[in-house]
Amino acid sequence: MKRVTWIVSALALVFCTVGQAKADFTAVFVYIGPQGDSASGTLSGTGPVDAAGGYHATSGSITFTAINGAPVMQTYSLLPGGPGVTSSPSGAFIVDNLVYPANNAGSGMNNGMDGFPPISNPSYLDTYGLLFGKGNVEINIWGNGGPSNYQFDEAVNGGVTISHTGGTFILYSFVSTVPEPSGIALLGLGVVCLTVGYVVRRRTLAIA
Repeated sequence: MKRVTWIVSALALVFCTVGQAKADFTAVFVYIGPQGDSASGTLSGTGPVDAAGGYHATSGSITFTAINGAPVMQTYSLLPGGPGVTSSPSGAFIVDNLVYPANNAGSGMNNGMDGFPPISNPSYLDTYGLLFGKGNVEINIWGNGGPSNYQFDEAVNGGVTISHTGGTFILYSFVSTVPEPSGIALLGLGVVCLTVGYVVRRRTLAIA
């Protein structure tokens, strides 16, 4: 009876672990705007956090090489936010720091919330997008739906100073750095099956 109880507990532990398993990721992206904006950056974090496969970025940065057509070299770090809808530190933006590697942010968990109309796919970012900042400057890159319909907003001391639409956000790479939950499930089930086989073999030998 104790062995049966142990097996049931092991199975429950395996499936609970599978349900909670999330993969770490790293990503590289580029943003290009028709107003003469250009930037690139990196993201890392965990996920997926919703049924659409959205990943929550918890660290990263963006470096602008041009704004309004003028050369610059400014780097901003990813600021905390999400995966739910949260306000930026200055209150200028609402963000979630979610990225959708399947280009389907329009199917994501926060699509159409807080009065924003739902967006269609394809889109790597939803209408809340990513929040970067340095000092009194905040940068919000977000999606309106469609391959060339991303927006770049800048706020200084809580006041919006730049709002550029029609940009392109390209997710050049997205790499998961730990086993996916399905792999963990197979490993866990393998361990349980070996345990069950061991118990059955001992009972058979004992009867014989």
